[in-house]
This record gives sequence, structure tokens and C-alpha cells, in this order.
Amino acid sequence: MIENFFQPLAKNFPKPAKNGGNIDSVLKTAEHISSDSIAIFTIGDPFIEIRKAFYKLANHFENTQIVDLGLFSNSKSEKNNLTGIKEVLLNLYEKKCKVLILSSDSKVALAQWSAEKEFRKSSDIALISPSFTSPSTDYLFELWKQKQERKQLFHISLIGLQTYYNRQSAYEQLNSYFYDDMRLGEFRVNPHSVETILRESDFACFDINALKYSDFKARTAHNPNGFYSEESCLLTRYAGISNRLNSMSIVEITPKNMSESDAALVAQMMWYFADGVESRYHDFPNPKNRDFRVMHCPIESSPVPEIVFIKSLISGRLWMQVPFGKELRWIGCTEDEYNIAVQGEVPEKWFRAVGF
Repeated sequence: MIENFFQPLAKNFPKPAKNGGNIDSVLKTAEHISSDSIAIFTIGDPFIEIRKAFYKLANHFENTQIVDLGLFSNSKSEKNNLTGIKEVLLNLYEKKCKVLILSSDSKVALAQWSAEKEFRKSSDIALISPSFTSPSTDYLFELWKQKQERKQLFHISLIGLQTYYNRQSAYEQLNSYFYDDMRLGEFRVNPHSVETILRESDFACFDINALKYSDFKARTAHNPNGFYSEESCLLTRYAGISNRLNSMSIVEITPKNMSESDAALVAQMMWYFADGVESRYHDFPNPKNRDFRVMHCPIESSPVPEIVFIKSLISGRLWMQVPFGKELRWIGCTEDEYNIAVQGEVPEKWFRAVGF
């Protein structure tokens, strides 16, 4: 019973009209969470001000139930906490429920990773962070150095990196992975291209330190550069749209001295994540489906004679086919990458995916 892992919100906790009037209590709904629902819970702090701000937002989610599970009950053992969070996530994943987590501790991403390893045979991960050495990324990189861990890691997406925070050796280490590295400046040139990266993610971790300090102050680092508040909402919406994504965490939030503006921004990020889930296209690539068009691009002087693309006639999105072991796998791609293949050249992303 996942209720045993949580401290429910106080009975007198205010639930204004609009969105708040549709938040369900875990005590009533834990055994009846639908596959179209989003479960929200917090770790380390109830983040009451953020909850209040979220409950005040308009409810536009006709097909998505939102369930607030309350505050995860931490024990004195970090290992037990991570195991408990993993068990909660697996329980919710089995119900096909999407999960949104708020935490002051970024190690929740370890529990997300552990749950994905048991839930899927290979995983794609998105990390939104300014640095390799931030709390939300550093320990995961140490973990992935272990060969048994990397066997289940297909793809890493690193979004919002700021070059001056990262050693060149860290970039060199990444060459042993299939990864996408979208630096902050590259994002600014074409922010909507980040959708093709987040589209493939099984879970995402948003380090709140990736935001500009002037836009959000309740955090652990004081970075003068970073994402603007509007961009953070764009990122969480694209994460929600991903057909594959099971959970998203927003971490490194410090509740002490949180301003009304800080709480409102996180609430809006949560709202846009829910809006993304509500807006999912559910267009999983399928060559046999009439809603998709398959396109073959002949390639000269290449390890393969052609590269195959598939386009959704519902959303207009593109995927590229890559070999993965003995199987073939579809990965999200841009129109530019398709145009490169049309010219008879192999897109760089194809080489990274197959390990050349």
C-alpha cells in the first residue's frame, strides 16, 4: 500500500476552487489511480506555498486526474528512503500513472534511475542542469561508470549546460555514451528543437539551479545565467508531452525564504507538465500504421546503404531508425537531420546512437 510511504496533507489544508477543487486525496484514490492520472508528491518538505499556488491555477485537464499523495515519509536511512521512493515509483508505473516529484535533494534521481532499470530493459534519461558537477548530475555519472549500470542506459540528454562550469575531461568521458548535449546558447537559437530530445526520455530531472538567479532565488546556487522562467515552463511541457516519460523531478529547491514569485513559478512549471501529459499525441512510431509515412534515404560510402525515417501524420514529428543490438530502434530527430540524409550524408546523431 503506497499510502504507508506518505504523510497526507492536513485536513484543514486550503483547497481553493479551480485546479485545487480537483486534487484528490491519496487516502481516497491510491487503489483507484487511473492510467490517465498524474501523481504528485514532495520529498523533504511539504512545499506548502508551491502547493497553494498550484491549486489556484485554472483546471484545463479534462482527461487527466491529478492526485496529490502528500509528503514522502523520510527515515534516518538514505538507502531506505531511496528504496522506498523506488517502490512507490514502480507501483505507480505499473498503474501507468505519470509522476511529478518536488524535492530539495537531487538524489531522488537515483531512485528514478533504479525504478527505470526494473521497469524497462533500457532507458533514456534527460538531465536539465548547468553543470556536470552539480548535485543532480555528478553522482549519476559516477554510477554510470560501472559497466553493469551502463548496460541498461541507452541515451543521456544533457540540457542547459554552461560550458564555463564544465571540465573538458567531462565532455571526453561522455564520448563513451550515446548522448545529446544541448548547451544553453544552442537552446536559445532554437528552443523548440529540445522537444526531439525530451521526446525519448523515460524520466527527467530538472535541477532548479539551471534557472537564472534573477528569475528564481529559492535554490542552492546563485547562477547569473540560465533559463528564463518562460523557458522552464516550455521544458516541463515538452517533458510532459513525451510518450515515454514516466516521471519528472524538480530538485534543489530550498523552501527557506521562498518568495511568492518563486512558488508561483514552480507551480506554473507543474501546470505545464500536466498540460503536456494532457496533450500527448500517443503517436508511437509504427510502419504498419496508416498514420505514419516511412521514408528511405540512400546513403553512399556509409556503414549502411540507407537510413530510414518515419513521420507521424498526426503530429508531424520525425524519427530515425538506428540499430540497437540485434534490434532496430526509432529515435526522435529534427527536420534538419532528415534533410542531411536526403543529401546522401549520415546525420551525426545516427553515428552517436550506433557507437561509431
